[in-house]
This record gives sequence, C-alpha cells and structure tokens, in this order.
Amino acid sequence: MHQTMCIPVIVFACVCVLLLVAAVSCVLAVRALLRAATREMALNADLVRQKEALQQAERKSMNKSNAFASSSHDIRSTLSAIAGLVDMSRSESQSLPGIMENLDQMGVCTNKLFDILNSILDTSKVQSGKMQLEEAEFSMADVLQESVDMANVTGVRRGVEVVWDPCDFSVLSRPR
Repeated sequence: MHQTMCIPVIVFACVCVLLLVAAVSCVLAVRALLRAATREMALNADLVRQKEALQQAERKSMNKSNAFASSSHDIRSTLSAIAGLVDMSRSESQSLPGIMENLDQMGVCTNKLFDILNSILDTSKVQSGKMQLEEAEFSMADVLQESVDMANVTGVRRGVEVVWDPCDFSVLSRPR
C-alpha cells in the first residue's frame, strides 16, 4: 500500500513541477513581450522625432530657396538697371575714350556678376537634379584678360597698375 500511494504523489509532484515550469515560462514570455513593446514604442518615438526633424529641415530648405529666389530676382533687376545705364551712357560719351573704357569695364563687371549669379542658381539646380552640365569652349586668354582688367580698376584707385603678360601668363603689379 505504501507503493500505491507513492505513485499519485509522484504524479502530483510532476504535475506541480510542470505547472511551475509553465508559469515561469509564461512570466518570462510576458516580460519578453513587455520589453519588445517598450522597445517598439521607443523606436516609434524616435521615428516620429526623425520625421519631425526631416519636415523641419525641408521647411527650412524651402524657405531658404524661396528667399534666395526672391533675392536673386532683386539682384538681377538691379544688375539689369546698371547694364542699361552703362549702355545709355555709351552713346553720350563716344568722344571721351577714358569714359568709354570705364563703361566697357563696367559692362564686363556687370556681365561677370550675371554669370556668378547664374552659376549660383545653376549649382542649386544641379544639386536638385534639375539640370545637366554641358561642355562649352571658351578663350582662357579672354577670361584672364577680363580678370586682370577688373583687378586693374581696383589697383588704379590704390595707385598700382596690374599688367598681364599673355606670353608666360604672368601677372605683374607695379606702382603707377
């Protein structure tokens, strides 16, 4: 009789152990689910913050683009007015070679400013993928001469003459 009583006790003990293992497994599974849910909430919060930061950066970029477009229009209008005044002054100063030379320099400088403004606008188009670059031939000697002429205008005011030697591409400055 002693042995027959042991079997139900052993079965009861095994069932208790199995229930304990199942309970511990459930507790561990719930903890893992809670950790996963907490991690998912943190990731979602990070995602929301990143989306908000991206939207803010896009708004800032759009505002900057709009401000730049507005200011570039103002700059172009002013440069166009200067170019028009230079052209009008040419007809009135045909007999004054020094003035004509200055007007030519102002025309070159105005065109350079237009080129710089267009380059800035083109760079933003290239960055946004809205423009493709193309090759164009140009005269390096003309570009250098225009640059030296612009530097000479500043030099003359300071009592220095800037001279470009096209033979060896050297640029000299000497007191006037």
